[in-house]
Amino acid sequence: MSTITHIEIRDPYLIDHPAVQELPEGPLDRDSLGRLARELAADPRVWRPYVRHDPSGRWFARLLWRPELEVYVLGWAPGQETTIHDHGETAGVFCVAEGRLHEDHTRRAGRVPTGDRLLARTLGPGDVATFGPEYLHNLGNREQGPATSIHAYSPPLSVMRFYDDVDGTLGPVSEWRIEPPTADPALATATSGQRDTR
Repeated sequence: MSTITHIEIRDPYLIDHPAVQELPEGPLDRDSLGRLARELAADPRVWRPYVRHDPSGRWFARLLWRPELEVYVLGWAPGQETTIHDHGETAGVFCVAEGRLHEDHTRRAGRVPTGDRLLARTLGPGDVATFGPEYLHNLGNREQGPATSIHAYSPPLSVMRFYDDVDGTLGPVSEWRIEPPTADPALATATSGQRDTR
């Protein structure tokens, strides 16, 4: 069992940030999401007050939520990583703000033979990865120091499915439902939970 702590942030600086104010209405394409994530990652005033690098469990904060978009900051202590997962029907991006993250990924939808090799890459500050609903990946910090990343999704995440070896193929074994924030945007909410990340 790994603890994942999640908090909601309502920061006027972020809401009024030029990168947010310049966004078009409606769902965003991957290029727009990538520009947004890169601009927010390059401005520590957006994420530095909220990020935590907690060695006892993964940590993230939802910085912004709109019906067509959400943005998170994730703090990664050394050795922390996800398990292989998808993002439901959501398109998304992540940009490394500090440190380095390692990603194992594939763009094949559905079941992936376990013996097939996932593609691997290392991303540093300013590097952006974009993905669509067909994307499976594992992301983690395999370095000695902390890392921080900005993640943007359009539409907002509603479900993530986690994968493992099922009869010789990489198949879904669990899912995590993601709820929109509370109806009152003036309230900051904090929740923590546990999820089996084996």
